[in-house]
Amino acid sequence: MKIISAFQRQSGIVKVLLSTLLVVIFICVYAVFHYGRINSAEDPRVREARELLLQYEKGIASDQYGTALSILKAMDLIYRNTDGYEQSFERGVILNNMASVHLVKLETGLLSDVAIDREVMLETLETAEKYTRQAIRLYDRWLTDMGEMTRDKVEQTVRPTFATGDPALVGVDVENVIQKRVDDIMLAQLETIRRLSVTYTNLGVIERYKGNLEEAKMCYEKAIGLWDRNYTAKDNLSVLLNQPVNKRSIIDRLFPPERAAELNR
Repeated sequence: MKIISAFQRQSGIVKVLLSTLLVVIFICVYAVFHYGRINSAEDPRVREARELLLQYEKGIASDQYGTALSILKAMDLIYRNTDGYEQSFERGVILNNMASVHLVKLETGLLSDVAIDREVMLETLETAEKYTRQAIRLYDRWLTDMGEMTRDKVEQTVRPTFATGDPALVGVDVENVIQKRVDDIMLAQLETIRRLSVTYTNLGVIERYKGNLEEAKMCYEKAIGLWDRNYTAKDNLSVLLNQPVNKRSIIDRLFPPERAAELNR
């Protein structure tokens, strides 16, 4: 049976959620890949995943949700099957972005004039929640295992994952690649708390759509507690509590705090 969701009648609220969710996707992608574009120091075993990122961004831009999900799944498969990346922070970003794609697709539908089938809506939310909770578990595990390692310990952990004789590493400056991987992990120790915060923001959106308002509030508060510059969570919490949303510049919304401060100078 076709029904018109109550959220469609609250188009202003949905627009806020949709715009902030798109910012979530941009921040996640920026945080992981901005400092690590494809170059000679990149691990050749996961280079295809980096290349797929460019296709992913294009897919999101053109609202090709199926294409975006296929690309994300292909990226995840590469990381899952590469030694040292099976439970990496990159997979957490991918899983959270899978959830985000489902939510953006749902919210885009809610902004249209087409009635939304309730069963389809609930199925979409269930899928998004599955990916979101997987991302949270992965981030929590990664932070427990790697979050406080010294650089020397990280290198000791990473080095054995680059097996001598691996055909993918033939002719590659492996030492350079190892050091780049260590750099990525050291940066991730700083960034993954923010990524976890973003993931809890997504979970808050899901809980709100399911009608679990108290759970949504707890998720947004958890997200803000992890990262007090999470404006997406703050905006969504304000909407939930029927409070005005604070206005911020596009630079503040799209870039991490350090980069935003640099650009605002």
